[in-house]
Parts: sequence; structure tokens; C-alpha cells
Amino acid sequence: MERVKTIDFDELVVNLKSMYEKIGSLSYYIFAIKYGNSLKGQNLSEIVRAANLTESMSKELSKGLRIYDILSKNDFGIALKNEDDNKWHNPIDDKSVSLSDLADILYRMEADKKEYGIGATATAFGFKYGKAITTGGYTCGAIIDEAKNRHPDFDLTHTHNATIKYGVDLCQMLENHAFGLLSPKMSSVDANTSIKLCDIKGNLSLQQIYYGAPGTGKSYEINEKTKGCSVIRTTFHPDSDYSTFVGAYKPTMGKGKVYGAQGPVKDENNNVIEEERITYTFIKQAFLKAYLSAWKKYTENDESSVEPQFLVIEEINRGNCAQIFGDLFQLLDRSDNGFSTYPIEADADLQNEIKKAFAEEYEFKLSQDIAVDSAVKNYASNYGKTLSDDIQNGRILLLPPNLCIWATMNTSDQSLFPIDSAFKRRWEWRYVKIGNGYKRDEYGSFVRDADGKRVPLGWTIRCGETNTDWWQFIQAINNHIGEATSSDDKKLGYFFCKPKKGEDFIGEEAFVGKVIFYLWNDVFKDNDTSLFKLDNSNREPSFDEFYTEDEDGNTIANQEAISKFICNVLGKEYKSQDDTNE
Repeated sequence: MERVKTIDFDELVVNLKSMYEKIGSLSYYIFAIKYGNSLKGQNLSEIVRAANLTESMSKELSKGLRIYDILSKNDFGIALKNEDDNKWHNPIDDKSVSLSDLADILYRMEADKKEYGIGATATAFGFKYGKAITTGGYTCGAIIDEAKNRHPDFDLTHTHNATIKYGVDLCQMLENHAFGLLSPKMSSVDANTSIKLCDIKGNLSLQQIYYGAPGTGKSYEINEKTKGCSVIRTTFHPDSDYSTFVGAYKPTMGKGKVYGAQGPVKDENNNVIEEERITYTFIKQAFLKAYLSAWKKYTENDESSVEPQFLVIEEINRGNCAQIFGDLFQLLDRSDNGFSTYPIEADADLQNEIKKAFAEEYEFKLSQDIAVDSAVKNYASNYGKTLSDDIQNGRILLLPPNLCIWATMNTSDQSLFPIDSAFKRRWEWRYVKIGNGYKRDEYGSFVRDADGKRVPLGWTIRCGETNTDWWQFIQAINNHIGEATSSDDKKLGYFFCKPKKGEDFIGEEAFVGKVIFYLWNDVFKDNDTSLFKLDNSNREPSFDEFYTEDEDGNTIANQEAISKFICNVLGKEYKSQDDTNE
């Protein structure tokens, strides 16, 4: 919640727009909780309209303000602020609560506080008991049904599932310290499942690369760990360079003065005439946005509660890292305090953009001056200024300790642009192991059986009427890949190929087009191709055999060829899912 000062209309608009881009519709509630005091007396419709969002969503913002009132007034014991000692507290109840108790609590909250509106009270319930709901594996619908069974006069229906879930999502946002709503001392969240606010002492990994076989869930793991935090994401590719990573001047359409022989041309009212024309504007890219945002966050809090800024680079080895990072490479050396050990000089264009952003642009404007003169040992300015002044005016670049750069790398693609050892040693490396896939609930937590064990997804490969266990196939084909290549690089992860939405099987077309094609073209093409032999003849196998034509002349996957290939891969262990279930 907002703790320091009220902010003006323009800044509210910028903050709402930025928050909406990060978390979507949930932003209306988070925004209202954080800026509730500043929103009092404001025209909510005008704020939403100025942010170029759907005007009807001002109702959601109004509901968020009702939640803010609930939190501020200590109703239901969930206030963020204790008026007695003026301290901020974590309202999240992390105790284990039974389904029947949750149903009774929801009933009492609805009965006692209907003046706030059913939706706001239901969201407040989800907010306080979100962790208990998630840990217990309860669905919002199950809680409502239980409340109806125990209290016939209870008037919530399944149409209110979403309002409770909003509260649960708010709970997760607060536990992950989204948007600086709470200080790290207030959290009971498990550090293994989500990222806390940046620890200046260096407990948070500043630069790390998640690597492993394709389909192991590297991007998913980063996404889960950074949930609720500010993340700027980019993807490297062969055409990536310094300008697409940091920023550069690009032609854009804008207004410009019309000049004649005597200077600017004016109309009959003596106003300078402007026309649409191509102008050159400095366009910020992922690195610069993350850099500016990190410094802004660093100046807004004390060292115990600095909010992290993540820069996530997908497929880092698909681009030429030396070319893309350029002299930024030097900044990756971090001292024990988390700052870059060696600051670098910024060129004139970059210097001007940084200075302007810190001083004028709402998204990056500093609320307080940078004060880190002791961050770099024995620093001597080339401009006769302090370290802080050089950073704030863009003369030098220095990574702050809350800027975390995380990346993913498919080991199967490592030959695209080999990463040199000097670059490698500046990163921590986190291997993502190939493993079975497991079910997760709507909140991202693992679904567990009665014995507390994770429940497998149980995907299959469907060929005609036959289903083959996908994990069984993954294990078998990876054994063949290891024997053929003497390496783990080309092996398949569980999520290499996925079923269509709403299905639990991988269809024939997807299996041939993605799995068999990859194995044929990228793994076994120059190795033993006996797995692809579909008969006992001496001729070489052909990928074309995995397709055939239907009666209308359409090219379709060849079921017989797929079945034979799966049989070749699984060998004597081959047994269809249908056979297993008999």
C-alpha cells in the first residue's frame, strides 16, 4: 500500500498503464491497493481513459478501492497497517485451514460486511486465506459449495469464483512483493518457490543461465521464480546486435516545422505550421529499459527493501553475445555489494537518453537522487564529479545490485554462437534436468495424491486407436540419443511437444512434424538411422515414409509408420497405454 506521499494525475496514469502491461486485469486491484490514498477524489474513469484502457474497467478500479478500504480499516483482521504502532504487517494467513472452516469464514465475512459489496468482500477473503486455499488444494467453487451446504442462506454462487480467485492472486502478488506493496520482513513465502525483494547482501543470483535439453521447462522455471516481480524479456537471434539490445536512433513518424526561405512558415494566426514527417528518435531496448527501471527502484527504497528488476534473455546462445553486449560485458563483473566492479563510459547518445529519462520521463524519473558514492572502491571521476552524479547524468554505466540478468540456453543449439570462457565465468549456471511432467493447479502449485506425491500429467502419443505413454517414449528415445551422440545435448525434455489445449494426448501430425522431424534432421541424420527403418529391406529409410495421402489427396501422417517407429524405439518394452489399462 502507498506509504509515503500522494502522487498526481499524470503519474497515476503512467503507473496504471505500466502495471496493466505487466499483469493484465489484476492490475486494477493491485493499483488501487497501492495508490488508494492518491486515488481518493480522483475521477477514476478519466484515469482509465488517459491510460488508453477500457473505460468500463473504472468499475473494477472502484472495486479495488473498496478492497483498499477493507485493508485500511482493519476489517476481518487483514489490515496492512496497525494504527497503534504505525507499522506495516503481513495480513496473509499462512496457517492450514480446513475446507469447512474456510466455508464458515467466507459465510461470516459475507454476512457481516455486505456494505462493501459482495465482490469486494469475496476478494478480501481470497486475499487473506489465499495461501491456505492454495496449500490445501481447494478450488474456489468447492469452498462456495461447502458454504452453501453448511449455511442454506448463503447467497454466493459459482459466478463469484473469479472474485475469490482475484483475492488469491493478490495474496500471491503480495507474497512475491509485487510492486513494492510489502517489505521483505513481512513475508512467509518459501524462497524456493518465488523471488523475494532484492537482498543487497548478495543472496539473490544476479546473473545466471538456465541450461538443458529442449523442452525441460527452463523458461517456465524462470517465469515461476519471478512471478509478481518486474520482468523485461528479450530473445536473442542471429541478427541481434548492440542496437537491438541497448537502443539506437531509428526513423519514426512525428511532427516537424515547415521551413521556407525566411525560416519557419506560419499560418494567418502567426502559428508555426507543422507537418507529419520522418524524424529520428532514440528507441530504448530491453537492456536500457531494465537498467533505468532498476535504478529507479533502487532510489525508491532503503537497502532492506529494494525491489528487484529482472532482465530475462531467452535463447542467449542463438545470438553473438560478444557483438550484442559489446562493452557492457565489463559490467557483468560484480563486487560483493552487487554493483558492477568496473563502471564504463557511456557514449554521447546513451548519456543524453539516460540523463533525460532520470530527470523527465515518468516511467524512469527518479524520486530521489542516486546516492552510491561508496559503491565502487577508489572511484575517480573523469569529470570531476561524484560517482552518483556521473551515474545519474549518464556519463558512466554501473549495474545496481537489484538488476538481475537471467537467461535460458538450449544445449542442443550451442553450436550457433559458441560462448567464450570469459563470458561464461561471469554467470552462474543452473542445469534443468530432464524429468517427468506433473500436474499443477490453477495457482501453479503441484497437485498431490493422498500420499502427498506429485500427480504425473500422464500425456500419451495417440496413433489411431493406440495410446503410448509419452514419458516412457521420452526415456527410451533419450537412451538411443545418448548412445548415438555420446551427449545429453540433443535429448528431449518432457515439454518438447505438447498436446492441444484441453487434450492429454499428442496427435499424429504433431508427433511427426515436431518429434520425428527433429530426431531425423537434427539428431540421427549423420548417425545410425536404423530406428527409422519401417521394413526388413536393405534400402535406406526416408522421412517421406512418415507421410501418406488420404482419398482426397491431402498429405497426412502415416499411422502405420508412426507405430513401427515407436515400436523400434521402445523395443521389447513397447506396450501401449491401452494394453496397460486392460
